[in-house]
Amino acid sequence: MAEIESIFFDSHMHAMSIGHPNYVAFIHEIESNFTDEAVSGMFSPTYIASASNANSLLSRLQMILSLMDRSIGDIFGLMEEDLSTPFSPKKASRFSGKQAAEHPPFISDGLFTFRDRQYRNIGLCPMIMDFSHPEQRIQGVYTYEYPEEKLIRYIEDTRRGIHLYQKHSPTGIFRIFPFLGINPRAHDLDFIEHLLGTYLIDAEGRRETQFCHGVKFYPPLDFDPWPEDEPEELEKAEFIYDHCVSRGIPVTTHCDDQGFRSIGVKTAWDYSSPKRWEKVLKHYPDLAIDFAHYGWQYRPSASLRNRTSASLRINSSITDTWFTDILQLMQDYDQVYADFSFSGASEGFYRHLIESLKFYSHDEQERILSRSMFGSDYFVNLSKVDSYSHYYALFENSLVPDDQVHAFASGNVLSWLFPSHDG
Repeated sequence: MAEIESIFFDSHMHAMSIGHPNYVAFIHEIESNFTDEAVSGMFSPTYIASASNANSLLSRLQMILSLMDRSIGDIFGLMEEDLSTPFSPKKASRFSGKQAAEHPPFISDGLFTFRDRQYRNIGLCPMIMDFSHPEQRIQGVYTYEYPEEKLIRYIEDTRRGIHLYQKHSPTGIFRIFPFLGINPRAHDLDFIEHLLGTYLIDAEGRRETQFCHGVKFYPPLDFDPWPEDEPEELEKAEFIYDHCVSRGIPVTTHCDDQGFRSIGVKTAWDYSSPKRWEKVLKHYPDLAIDFAHYGWQYRPSASLRNRTSASLRINSSITDTWFTDILQLMQDYDQVYADFSFSGASEGFYRHLIESLKFYSHDEQERILSRSMFGSDYFVNLSKVDSYSHYYALFENSLVPDDQVHAFASGNVLSWLFPSHDG
């Protein structure tokens, strides 16, 4: 009989409707820096777009847009329905090359089953994105002039979505731990203080509006983690770090070289790099930070390095990958974590992670294994997988041992979300 555990976490996912992103800023950046975008890796077959999967990509885009046409509460409901239904991946198995057999539902009889364990709940960490841009007005385009109102509407839509899910779910199996997106450059300090005080959970007393358990940063939307040459921007960043450290609030930062950008490619890479965050950690060593996507890089100059695990500690010319930088930060700081959302859509990532451990001592391996977390990047990951269940199946069929699967999806996430938790 399967052992019943408490909670299995998806530490990084998204639920948003069609009106929440800032499409104007994204298109403006592509138009302004088209050459850089073309060579950035966005069209790499290991990321999303390629000539070989053009038709599939269009159908997946339709699926994503149809999902975004729903309310956030409906999206949570569809995720539960997906995990409660048997499925067969449309593509051949990434592991055997053969068409996968029908997989039984992950949710059955009110429990979530994964390998040899059952869980009473699934913990979701939806990342509320702050798509606000410092330069709201773009010449010749109707733009949203009140970014604070747009962000607050997204936050409140998320809160209503959680209540809608809790009211109508047949199982109530999801426990939801939202993260509050903040783009400091787009707001003044008073508004940032308002956001933190209004929406972040406070241990000293919780109001109804305080439902967010962490902070989400997204450097490609023009956030420099340590703007040392801009005193006003540094003050805003430090205010958030101080608030999070003093209250034990975790943060997540986007950390792969693709994604939604409103600034030039090279600047986005500079801001997203783990080395940029090293300056933050030197001043705030107790900041509990999750590097999303495990620093995976898709641009051609990085892809070869990412595939060569054996060279991590042998050839210094390839030790500058973000993946390796994160593993080093884990050794240097006690609160550095990484999730493998989106990157886990490829079996190659799990193999790379496991093989990389061979080049570290036993103690170093333990630190890495205790800081790694399962995440999906739903629904962005639908550009690479058939469904929410499909992404879980890829993790289930990976090379990761059973005890480590449980740590990645349960104990490690609890330790990050709640620093006082023993694991």
